[in-house]
Amino acid sequence: MGTTAKSYSRILGSNDRLNFAVIGLNSRGYAHLAALKANKSSARISHVCDVDGNILKKFADKVQQELGESPATEKDFRKILEHKDVDAITIATPDHWHAPMAIAGLQGGKHVYVEKPCSHNPAEGEMLVQAQQKYGKLVQMGTQQRSSPIRSRSSKKFAKAP
Repeated sequence: MGTTAKSYSRILGSNDRLNFAVIGLNSRGYAHLAALKANKSSARISHVCDVDGNILKKFADKVQQELGESPATEKDFRKILEHKDVDAITIATPDHWHAPMAIAGLQGGKHVYVEKPCSHNPAEGEMLVQAQQKYGKLVQMGTQQRSSPIRSRSSKKFAKAP
């Protein structure tokens, strides 16, 4: 998840630190933590959310350790969307939740970063595009693994196979 100063300038309140809620805390959630840590001068993790209480506590403790701030914790993502101080959400949940959570986030006035695939089927993808256009918030889908050095090396190795 990479951002630039130019992309931040398109978000209201861009002169302040943005409050992010990370939703879905296993596996890719740690990549979101790393990306937000790399941008800690302009972004902070204010909330974390996962349905599994053990994972939630472990991740919140990691945020405290890595960033020096303890995020609010929540098991129900819908409650995160009620917080006016959350500017953006990142979604690293199972695939079938990507589009519904992203659409709900847009409806809640949040900018959205969602892991791929952004939708479970084409109809959900169309609904997500319509929601983005209706609510005017930024949406980004992560496709970074398609071009990462590890993926590129793997692709070359498979390309040489008989």
